[in-house]
Formats: sequence, structure tokens, C-alpha cells
Amino acid sequence: GPLRREFAAASRAETRRRAAAVWRSGALKEARSRVEAEVDAKRLALRADLDVRCDVRLRAAVLDLFGAVERKWLRVALDAALPLRDGSAPLKTQLSDHLFGDAETAFVRDRRGDAWGDRLRERLRKRCCAHVVGLLHFLDAARRADVLPTRPRLFSGRALPLEAGAAARPAKATTE
Repeated sequence: GPLRREFAAASRAETRRRAAAVWRSGALKEARSRVEAEVDAKRLALRADLDVRCDVRLRAAVLDLFGAVERKWLRVALDAALPLRDGSAPLKTQLSDHLFGDAETAFVRDRRGDAWGDRLRERLRKRCCAHVVGLLHFLDAARRADVLPTRPRLFSGRALPLEAGAAARPAKATTE
């Protein structure tokens, strides 16, 4: 009845409040800032031959990685990262928009009218790398902070793809 709906709405609001507090915490802000600095310095990057706009295997691997996360946790993460998002859209679409910039870059053109310009490619590669790490870090922190009162497990029973880590490259070690 109406009381049950009101209780459910209050519970969702409390979960969103807890998630937002974790997302805005000093520790996570600092971590996201450091990740962005590492990405800007190219010490943390996607492989240079990958293009997040059109590389179907990369996109599938990233989405499969987040597909292994329980839906409730993924919804909490997107609520925290994108509080003004359209909650009626499918989670996969929302995740693609956040990680790959699909909605924002659908009609982007550079000065020559080229939608596939190198500057845009580089910006989206950096964005994807930083957002993947940021969301994964948030999920870990939110789980430890008990954001969901029912405490479901973070990952579903789905197996992670074996090649999921193949898209990222670690920092090159200097041997001088």
C-alpha cells in the first residue's frame, strides 16, 4: 500500500544520501584527483591503439566488467557519480554515457567537421580510464561504508572476462 511505497522511497533516499556522502568524501575526491593526474601524465592509460568510440571489443570488455557488479550496487554508483541522470534509461546506456561519453559526443565535430578527430579520441580515452577506476574505487568504498543496508554482495555470480585487463597498460618501468 501507500505506507510501503513511502517506506521504500525513504529507504532509496537514505541509500542515495549515504552514497553521495561516500562519493564526496575527502578520501575519494583526493583519489579521483590523483587518478586524473596519473591519466593526464599518461602513467595510467588505455592502450594507444584503442578508441573508445568505435572499438567494440574494448567497450564490451568494460561493460562486461561492470556487468559482473550487482545491479543494486551499479545503480548506487551511477546515482552517486551522476545525480541528475535519467533514471528511466537502461543501466547499460547510462554506464556507456558515463564511461564513453556517448550522449555528450554524439554530435561533436572538430574544426574540420571530423567527428573522429585525434583530440577527441585522446580526451575520451582519458575519460574512460579515469571513470572506470573512479567507479571501481567508489564501489569498494561504498561497500566498506555499508551504503546498502541490506548489504548484498558487490559482485554477481557472473564470471569476469579473462581479457578485461588487457585494455589497460601499466606504467612503464625505467631500467636505467
